[in-house]
Amino acid sequence: MRKRSIIITILPWVMLHAAQAFALDMEYYTYGGFNPVTQAFTKIALIFSDSGYQGLLFVIMVLGLIAGVTAWLARAATGARVIPMVWAVPVFFGAILYLALFVPKGNITVYDPVLNRFQTIGQVPDAVVFTAGFLNKIERGMVDIIDTAAAPGAEYQTTAGGIGFKALESVKGSSPKNNYARTSMIRYVKDCVTFELVRPGTTLSLDDLRNNTTDFLTDLGKAVNPAVYTVYYDAVHPEGANVTCTEAWNSLQPIYANPANYDEAIKKVCSKAYFDPANMAELNTCKTLLTSTLNFTTGTAVTPEKIIQQRQIAEILYNFYFQDDYETSMLMESNRKITSTGLGIGLTMNEWIPIIRAVMTAIAIGVIPFLVLFLFTPVVGKAVSVMFGFFVFLTTWGITDAVIHGAAMDYATYAFEDMRQSNLGVYAMAAFPTISIKLLAMFGVIRSAGIMLASFFSMMLIRFGGHALAMLAGNLSRIVQSGGAQAGQLLTPEGTSAAMNQQVRAAGLLAGMPEHRFSNMAAAGAFSLHRNVGGYKAAMNAKNSLQQSGQIDQGTSDSDMATMMASARMSVGTNSGLVEVSTAPDGHGTRTKSETVNADGSTTVTTTGSGGTGVAVDNMAEGRASYSVDGSGNFQTTQATVNGLNRSQSDPWPSIKK
Repeated sequence: MRKRSIIITILPWVMLHAAQAFALDMEYYTYGGFNPVTQAFTKIALIFSDSGYQGLLFVIMVLGLIAGVTAWLARAATGARVIPMVWAVPVFFGAILYLALFVPKGNITVYDPVLNRFQTIGQVPDAVVFTAGFLNKIERGMVDIIDTAAAPGAEYQTTAGGIGFKALESVKGSSPKNNYARTSMIRYVKDCVTFELVRPGTTLSLDDLRNNTTDFLTDLGKAVNPAVYTVYYDAVHPEGANVTCTEAWNSLQPIYANPANYDEAIKKVCSKAYFDPANMAELNTCKTLLTSTLNFTTGTAVTPEKIIQQRQIAEILYNFYFQDDYETSMLMESNRKITSTGLGIGLTMNEWIPIIRAVMTAIAIGVIPFLVLFLFTPVVGKAVSVMFGFFVFLTTWGITDAVIHGAAMDYATYAFEDMRQSNLGVYAMAAFPTISIKLLAMFGVIRSAGIMLASFFSMMLIRFGGHALAMLAGNLSRIVQSGGAQAGQLLTPEGTSAAMNQQVRAAGLLAGMPEHRFSNMAAAGAFSLHRNVGGYKAAMNAKNSLQQSGQIDQGTSDSDMATMMASARMSVGTNSGLVEVSTAPDGHGTRTKSETVNADGSTTVTTTGSGGTGVAVDNMAEGRASYSVDGSGNFQTTQATVNGLNRSQSDPWPSIKK
């Protein structure tokens, strides 16, 4: 009893000095999730500094005391053995934790080495700063150890999630916004380069352009010729001016060689890779990433400007010289059509996993103020366990993601082997967007496995908190996978057509519903089915009858029967008028009937058989005339009616030929 009194006496002194604890300053590294994490730390700082939250804490403390006393009195009323003042222990213990760990405020600096962003957030409770910073420091230490074994340019800290491949893949859709220069380069290739390739003694070859070059400007410069002319376009001559190949190249080469002309294209590439092009530090990080990724995968060290330059010129050369090259054509086509649902899943997962992890971090930080309310209750132990378990899960997820990233980057070196052997030629420029997309898909698929590994480790270490967050992350990843699968189907021609067909059917139903009852529309659909089935039965009956009469072969298939039915009286609009054609099963014409309107206003209906012989009839205001038609297309008058007077072949008119 005396010891308990001493403890209660010194508690206020302990709490007072705990409130005066030194503030902590720590760092928190995130890899691609900068914005959600900084916003979460900012919000928690605002919550703990809000006077309304302080009042809520006091209310919870009072309620905790009342609940403790009530439970103690109820237990005592039953005659059970009770310990005096035991009801106050959870409340005072929670108060000590709060005053010692949450009242002192510190600073946490969030840094994203992938995007090269950082921000310091102040007035964050020491408990949050220490827990997040300490566990993140463990994660950083493991990442550093993993990165020491990584090849240059493949470190997790700078290329997490294959962001370098995302940047490379984005090059294909980015080019300088100078249509005059591009059009002039197309004409230069068509006129000057083509001439140089066939000129005896030339040193320029298609094989060099495809596989052996690292600078198209050097190779294309070999096509200068003062005796060959091309067309050059610019703002002064938008219609084009006839110049020599030498003059055209002297104007084109400085445009393509000037790095400043690629600034907008590089900003577009970096924005697609999640960098802020308006931030010079991030833009420089993106440029370094492009260069290091290409150097890591191909061994070629070039600037981002050169990559974009090579890509644009490669597309022009491909259109002229390599469309018949099956391998290069396939790669170029793959840039436009991704025909695998798996790629949709992988690309979607790879883009969303950093966001999911950042959101999970934000959730873990955001619920801390709510969990702190339970510090003054008997469930204080579980509340602390949940808070700690959240960050354990995030830490283990980061470490497993770094391990998986290393394995994926090792595989990337083998995937780029073909491109490595082709330098920066047309084949390499055609290959790297496709290979980059495949690698991004692979990154997305295998990185999703990191969630399961992190869930297992967090459950093993901390049962509460980590498991709950793991389940939430798993549910989010499954949603993303499902969306990725559906998006991947839309990347295929058959998937696109199916989606468009569904939209057309839906539009038709929505348009018909206001005017027709559901029962009528259902009945119409059923009748359409009956009509199709009835038409099939009628066609089969006709086929059997024709086979029995010998007009068609006994072995005629349903497909042949359908063709013959469609071939009967096939109408076609021609320059002279309507023509109706019927064909035999072997395809030759059996009957042709044409209807034309002549210049004088009369009409002519001509019907001929397979040999070209037949009859023709003229109808006019003055009367009607009939002709016989021979195989050479000559017309012989057989009968005429004029003003009600008839003349026949027995009392003929003079012969008339058309």
